[in-house]
Amino acid sequence: MHLKSLYILLVVLLFTKITIAQGGNLTGKITDENNNQALAGASISIVENGKRTVSEADGTYNIKALATGKYTLLISFVGYNSKKIAEVEIISGQLTELNIVLTAAKSTLKVVVVQSTSAKRESLSALLTTRRNAGVVSDGISADFIRKSPDKNISDVLKRISGTTIQENKFVVVRGMNDRYNEAMLNGALLPSSEPDRKTFAFNIFPSEIVDNITIIKSAAPDLPGSFSGGLVQINTKETPDKNFIALKVGSSYNTITNGKNYAGYAGGKTDWLGIDDGTRDIPDQFPNTDILSNASIEDQAKYGKLLNNNWAIKNSTAPLNANFQITGGFSAKMSKKNTYPKLGGIFGVTYNSTYRFSEFLTNDFLDDNTTSIYNYKDSTYSRSILTSGMGNLILKLNANNKIYWNNLYSISSNDQTVIRSGPNPSSGLFDIKANSFFFTSNRIYNSQLAGEHIFPKTKIKLKWQGYYTDLFRNEPDYRRNTFFQVDEGSPYFAFVQGAPSPTANTGVRYYATVKDETKGANLDLSIPFKLLKQTQTVKTGGAYYYNTRSRIARFFGPYYNPDFQPEFNSGLLMYGQDSIYRPENFDVNNGFLLYEYNDPRNIYNGSITNAAGYLMLDNKFNDKLRLVWGVRYEQYENKLNGITESFAPYAIDLKKNSFLPSANFIYAVQAKSNIRASFSKTVSRPQYRELANQLFYDFLTNITFSGNPGLKTTDIYNYDIRWEQYFKGSQYYSISAFYKKFIDPIESYISIAGADSRTISYRNSGKATNYGIELEGRKNFDFISPSLENLSVYANLSVINSKTNEYLSSKDSSYRPLIGQSPYIMNGSLQYNDPKSNLGISVLYNVIGPRLFLVGGIGNDPIWEKPHAVLDIKLTKSFLKNGIAELTFADILHQNDYQYRDVNNSNYHSYSADADAITRRQNFGMTISLAVGYRF
Repeated sequence: MHLKSLYILLVVLLFTKITIAQGGNLTGKITDENNNQALAGASISIVENGKRTVSEADGTYNIKALATGKYTLLISFVGYNSKKIAEVEIISGQLTELNIVLTAAKSTLKVVVVQSTSAKRESLSALLTTRRNAGVVSDGISADFIRKSPDKNISDVLKRISGTTIQENKFVVVRGMNDRYNEAMLNGALLPSSEPDRKTFAFNIFPSEIVDNITIIKSAAPDLPGSFSGGLVQINTKETPDKNFIALKVGSSYNTITNGKNYAGYAGGKTDWLGIDDGTRDIPDQFPNTDILSNASIEDQAKYGKLLNNNWAIKNSTAPLNANFQITGGFSAKMSKKNTYPKLGGIFGVTYNSTYRFSEFLTNDFLDDNTTSIYNYKDSTYSRSILTSGMGNLILKLNANNKIYWNNLYSISSNDQTVIRSGPNPSSGLFDIKANSFFFTSNRIYNSQLAGEHIFPKTKIKLKWQGYYTDLFRNEPDYRRNTFFQVDEGSPYFAFVQGAPSPTANTGVRYYATVKDETKGANLDLSIPFKLLKQTQTVKTGGAYYYNTRSRIARFFGPYYNPDFQPEFNSGLLMYGQDSIYRPENFDVNNGFLLYEYNDPRNIYNGSITNAAGYLMLDNKFNDKLRLVWGVRYEQYENKLNGITESFAPYAIDLKKNSFLPSANFIYAVQAKSNIRASFSKTVSRPQYRELANQLFYDFLTNITFSGNPGLKTTDIYNYDIRWEQYFKGSQYYSISAFYKKFIDPIESYISIAGADSRTISYRNSGKATNYGIELEGRKNFDFISPSLENLSVYANLSVINSKTNEYLSSKDSSYRPLIGQSPYIMNGSLQYNDPKSNLGISVLYNVIGPRLFLVGGIGNDPIWEKPHAVLDIKLTKSFLKNGIAELTFADILHQNDYQYRDVNNSNYHSYSADADAITRRQNFGMTISLAVGYRF
């Protein structure tokens, strides 16, 4: 319903008559360089033609209908140095955005005009000024950088930010803190966990095209949620434009080991291309509920088995090219012919990505000697990922001081995966195994926000309010697994159908699960400025309310035969092929299969989270150099969870935790454009539904069963940061940061049961831990060599991190182990060149992270390490005609392997050796070449 509404809005936009002026428009925002405050009433004039305007209360300005060409701007404001900006290029039919920062004048007796080199540098300078004047330690990335990268979704974008890595292509790790120590916000609204089996958010849900900017806040403040330690990821979508437009972008990509090659799959539904199951995989309507089936007679068990679809056949085809499509549109209109206000604007868009991917996994495990194999599987994995997103944002400016906006986002992220497995399992006495699984999962998330910003001109008091609703639905219909085994070499393969119902069965089993998650929340912020010590001070207060409910339902079916009641069972059925073994006629009370439902009450749980917060924050400036942002946040938190144990005994968890969370951010301006920052904060990390719920879930691909722990406690975290940052002309800068974190009762995953055939992972509090490191970041252009190289720049960041728990690495190694997911180093680098004459852009991007701890425990108590591969990308862009752009991308040029391994040679895991270490998992990748063409009308 939500998606349909957004499509209707888009269609209305496309069929509305849109008037585009022959010239272009110029827009932007004027801010104070020292504090990021908007400057209302600043004069912006065009030197060449004398056109002039003034900035509004929020600092924004707009000059319309400028002829195509390059202009020089003169910006002036009382009490500030004037600024002249050259090479402001206006393109017909396009909107040019230029944000400008002004410096307060040291003397009012004379006018100083600061010459700015170019519009390009001024816009980047405004972005860096916002960061320099922020009250917290933060790093971010702008839409401009995103456009120059090959990244298709937000998870790809995040790995470019200092100190940030990505696990499993979607989960964020900040400063070595795994996903559960991070939070995500969309336009200021806190997002719930998107996964049923971990406390995290899958950032591949959102396409990168909708993003205006992403900021990762690394030090806490009273006006921010207190439930993060690694980073708070703030995603801001694009706002409404100042002129009408429609833009279209289409593209395709080719992966060297996937597209045009054999692709194994199965018969799906008609709407799989949208990322939604059309009901093909649903349990049939006439199928009984759990109580009836789990107590059914064997005659009824045979009857019900005939009702399930026989959709087990593997279909081979050729993987087509990947495709992506984006259409966006925006409008801006005055609602009164006579008056400037009110004004209504909107931006709408639909993004679609379809990606096929083949990958080969080698999955092994070993006995205590790390040489004797328990199993040694080769998995051919074929997957199709769909990302469909619709966005509709409206903003109503009542006047210069009041605006209301309504943001809506609907996103569907699905993965349709077929895994074909082969290989020996010596621990079970089997010569060889052939197995497969079909797994379709669809995440649908709808987020709606109604908010307002109000400025009271006389007092400069600012009021912001927001109400939001998030609806997340995860569907896992008809997850099927099948296993055939061979006892001796040359003997036939038998389906591993058991002679009695079993919760550990892996042959012919079908799993259906849904997660329904709803969030309602509200934020209120009041900012009051006042004068003290001849400086402008600010007191800020407000509160937040977050209420989340979640329910998970799962059903588990499987075939079996009963030797006691079926003496005439046709054992020849066990040698039938994949496409015929589970045909309806093979379910028979006398000589065929029976269908059981394993009634594990742990498969169902429901719960709620309530978090009410209030805060008081002061932003004090003692002089032109010294600033202190400090205060306290109070959060009243309660997590309720209801479920049933394996013995059918109901249990209820009521986890309450009231927290006072103080924080202080100290900023000292050593020079005009250099700061030293120091911060302290206390934050918390709380166990979530799945970590608490006593529920089991088996993942065929990783060969892991997940289980919760109702006894988990909240983690208290003490954070310390210090940073030196230096900014130079031409938007060049560098920063050096150090951080230290102390954890009380950190929550981590571990191998609770190391079975011969698979692992079971649960969660526990690990006592105490510390995490510390340094971060280096900088940007430099090459105009020091020649002015002609001012458009060539290099950017790099490096993080060196160390962590330590009070637990030994293993029973064989008495050294203290690091936190799970913590990499010893992270490095990002990019070299970018943009030629304004030829409109040619080249970006070279590199990302590498060090080996990290993946799991602890297991056979022999040996830990498992993970070594991700380095990634090198190249992107070329070229403008054509007036409003067109072509993009050619070479992604993951190195396409090395990822490894998981046991550190047999005791190298302290930093130096992985393929010959000496015991590989438990290896995944291969291919290089991806993509071409996209866009045009703005």
